[in-house]
Amino acid sequence: MGCVQVSPEAQLIAVSEARGWYGFSHEKGPDGQEVLLGLGETFEPRRKEPVPDYLHDLNAIHEAEKLLSEQYDTYRAHLTEICLRDWAEGRHYTQHGESATAAPCVSPYPWNVEGRMTEFRESAKAGQRVEAYLRTLKVWS
Repeated sequence: MGCVQVSPEAQLIAVSEARGWYGFSHEKGPDGQEVLLGLGETFEPRRKEPVPDYLHDLNAIHEAEKLLSEQYDTYRAHLTEICLRDWAEGRHYTQHGESATAAPCVSPYPWNVEGRMTEFRESAKAGQRVEAYLRTLKVWS
């Protein structure tokens, strides 16, 4: 599977749209930083709210993962592939989503392949989970 470069904002919007968000716009937050706002189907009154930071917030992407019940096996396979690719390339995502050089992985499961795969998935960063999520929904190939 080839690596398609998708901008962080495009990834964020794609996950948000899959979660029911729409009507995106940018505004300055109280701290002066630009914030992506959107509308969701359940928001009352109809006012824009900050979009969850799926790329960096594990809690936010875990909420999105919960909706993949019928596609969870496909999601797991994509997540494993992404984690293995990044590990083989000596990369991982930092807590801020940037790619960085990774220290060699020391596994408590050196001879247990399924245990090793579980370890990779459990330690996946939000950015890796977003990539797997978008591949599962066929938004990112």
